[in-house]
Amino acid sequence: MLTVSSNPGLASKLEALEAHLPEILHASSPELQQVGEAFFFTRGKRIRPAVAMLSAEMAGYRGEDDVRLGVVVELIHLATLVHDDILDESRLRRGDRSVNFQWGNELAVLFGDYLYTKAMDEAIALGRLDVLQTLCGITVEMIQGELVQHYRRGAAELTEEEHFDIIRRKTALLFAGCARLGGRLAGAPEETEEALWRFGLHFGMAFQLVDDLLDYTAREDILGKPMLGDLAEGKVTLPFLCFTKDGNLRLRQVLRESLGDAEAVARHRDDILHMASESDGVGRVQAHAQAFAREAKRALETFPKCRARRDLETLTEFVLSRKK
Repeated sequence: MLTVSSNPGLASKLEALEAHLPEILHASSPELQQVGEAFFFTRGKRIRPAVAMLSAEMAGYRGEDDVRLGVVVELIHLATLVHDDILDESRLRRGDRSVNFQWGNELAVLFGDYLYTKAMDEAIALGRLDVLQTLCGITVEMIQGELVQHYRRGAAELTEEEHFDIIRRKTALLFAGCARLGGRLAGAPEETEEALWRFGLHFGMAFQLVDDLLDYTAREDILGKPMLGDLAEGKVTLPFLCFTKDGNLRLRQVLRESLGDAEAVARHRDDILHMASESDGVGRVQAHAQAFAREAKRALETFPKCRARRDLETLTEFVLSRKK
């Protein structure tokens, strides 16, 4: 779980969120209860709730509904992880067996649906139709992004602009919603909401680009899942696009031959990782992520200096430097 050491208020709210998440399973079936207990045991970083809570604090909110908002956005995120693992036929999630691998696709689909429905139930409890409408709109965009990525698997000719549109829908929009809705809880004016939206959107883009790069550069024991998973699944990411423009013809050839071919990826794994680590493509991806991070920080300049703003800036730096 993520904490910002200088902000005991955030740490307390994240602990409250952590305590509340398992409670959503109390009225569920024994089967879903069992799945949920195992799933919630492997805690994530809770970055999305942190963005929502810090945005609310920065905009002047002092109540407790930001914890419930954090629960909502984390449940949406967790539901997408479960469904993504089904689509990708993933075996691992955060270093442990994925829900679909451990319990089968049927129960995994139901569990993901349950998480998303409970997210909407929690959103309704906020008593804010505008919050619910915003979250539903974002979820529709996320699904559309997943569909585009699914039907563009193996498309080595995908452009950077097309890839950026996919990650904007799949990842960045939820971060943007977290930030905007944090401001909305505070009753912030529209221009403040827009600044928060811009922060979250650029933050999310940087987050996903770093995530894509880690698939080629991280240590597998730290990453918690097999490396080169995107390549084996046929997902064209910015690292793939940058590496296939590299001067190393061998790297370009092997990547194109391995795209969507798990057996080829396994054969060439060590070769790909070694060549990728020496490629100029790493720097190009990092430069894109840093540019989005700068835009995220620029959006925060409209706010007075305060603890929450400093923590969001620190969180942005954390995203650029993370190893998993």
